[in-house]
Amino acid sequence: MQVLRIEGGRSLSGDIFVGGAKNAATPIIAATMLTDQTCEISNVPRIADVEHMLMILEELGAKVEWKAEHTVAITCVRIDPDRMPLKLVKQLRSSVLLIGPILARCREITIPAPGGCQIGARPLDAHLRALVDMGAQISYENDVYTIRAPKVFSGESVFLCEMSVTATENTLLACVGAKGTTTIRNAASEPHVQDLVKFLRAMGVVVHGEGTSTLTVEGKASPADCGGASHTLIPDPIEAGTFIALAAATRSHLRIHNVVPEFLDMELATCKRIGVALRIVEERDHAWYRACTVLVEPSVRLRAVKSVHNMPYPGFNPDLLQPFSVLMTQAEGTTLVHDWMYEGRFKYVDALIRMGADVVVCDPHRILITGPTPLYGVEAQMTDLRAGATLVIAALLATGTSHISNAEQISRGYERLDDRLRAIGAHITRETNA
Repeated sequence: MQVLRIEGGRSLSGDIFVGGAKNAATPIIAATMLTDQTCEISNVPRIADVEHMLMILEELGAKVEWKAEHTVAITCVRIDPDRMPLKLVKQLRSSVLLIGPILARCREITIPAPGGCQIGARPLDAHLRALVDMGAQISYENDVYTIRAPKVFSGESVFLCEMSVTATENTLLACVGAKGTTTIRNAASEPHVQDLVKFLRAMGVVVHGEGTSTLTVEGKASPADCGGASHTLIPDPIEAGTFIALAAATRSHLRIHNVVPEFLDMELATCKRIGVALRIVEERDHAWYRACTVLVEPSVRLRAVKSVHNMPYPGFNPDLLQPFSVLMTQAEGTTLVHDWMYEGRFKYVDALIRMGADVVVCDPHRILITGPTPLYGVEAQMTDLRAGATLVIAALLATGTSHISNAEQISRGYERLDDRLRAIGAHITRETNA
């Protein structure tokens, strides 16, 4: 088990760069199975979830080659779904994204229920209902799904029972193998869904409607009808938001590079209400969005907001509620944090309370945070990826030394986070315990 040893109570300073988006990388890697030609993807984060996704593709028959530190080439001349690596799939929630492209290409897939962060019930209902609407046949036995698509695989119009990001992506990928044009309604519009659409378009797939709740897709008859593509992943808005919360909570001077403000409209508006001292500088156009540098300086006074809750894009990102919860421990007043999506995402709260935070757990979906309160170092364990980032922020803010175990969790979504934090003045080391 890996443990992060963090000496807190210090402000940080310097420059930190936002990497490629994890949640764009995994669906786009899955999408490469739609073609037998080479796809080259740049700005790929070297994180555990990406490495696991690439390992799964290799087991299925893909050729994977790293061309540079963050550029990977994937060629899927042959894909054999019978070679599905069940153990790897069970470890990775994003493996659910294999269903759409393999159905489109091979017409059948057997896959165990995917794993990932234990943050509450995460059913596949929206995925499966959409596929059934398109004509798929699904059986489930011993925690394994067998899904078959008939030769005529066509939905014409599919309404998603929830605005799920991964269900939108999976349905979109399946539609590439459907006959004719399919319309997906109640689709998610998150930036990484838009990035997937841009990648599919580069492959020659006709897709319209990204950024809205309605997508239309014109199907392809075979993998030979989809071409190879080169694509650069968007910067990760979750990593950007995490660094902003870190800088504000620790009252640090940080220049956060490669941030896309339009991907964080609600979070930045919330920062303004809280009183976070930040400025957007050095804006520059890049592909279909505008990247910039966010300069965060120590705030004179942080004020609690009445409530903050997750919403579909462009609302507050559910993966940023936890880092912002630490920020609210340093704000004057009381804030209600409401995560209506998952009932298991407040597992980090016990550690915050032991550190000195004034947090009341109302129910599995709501907590009340009253601040400001000083925090002190403790021993704690990361229960999931985003809770891990939250505990790191809290430990950097706290007086004294913290030992945060199960640090492998944070490596799933943040590349070399401890190295990057050391570069801006954090006292953090990673140790391995037997």
